[in-house]
Amino acid sequence: MNSQDNKKPVFGPESLEAFISKVNNHFPDELRSDWRGFVKNQFHTTPEQGQSFDHIPDYVIKEIQEFFNEAALQLKHGGQLHAKIVKRPAKKQTPTAVHEVHIGTESPALTPQLHIVIAHCDSHCRNWGWGPG
Repeated sequence: MNSQDNKKPVFGPESLEAFISKVNNHFPDELRSDWRGFVKNQFHTTPEQGQSFDHIPDYVIKEIQEFFNEAALQLKHGGQLHAKIVKRPAKKQTPTAVHEVHIGTESPALTPQLHIVIAHCDSHCRNWGWGPG
């Protein structure tokens, strides 16, 4: 195994596909138990990004965790998880929040779809903040 295999992807637009793949491969167990640990363990984060995990209010952690718990139920019944990076409207942009990571479920008929913003980033998608943007 070469050393490249052990490197964590940098979390940014180029690794969104890797993020989705990892979410799908590890969901629901790791994400349901600790979504912050999942991101820290699976992706390279800068010291600032790592510190932002420590400053997330408990109610935000709970809100995101509840989303993953509900999404797990939908996936058991044939739903699919999807994610994308969305540019915020100009009036809502700040220097550190230009884009958001939206995660949602695509559900079978008659099942409500779920949607949550779990992160936001600057215009270069290099500096990430976690929790609803």
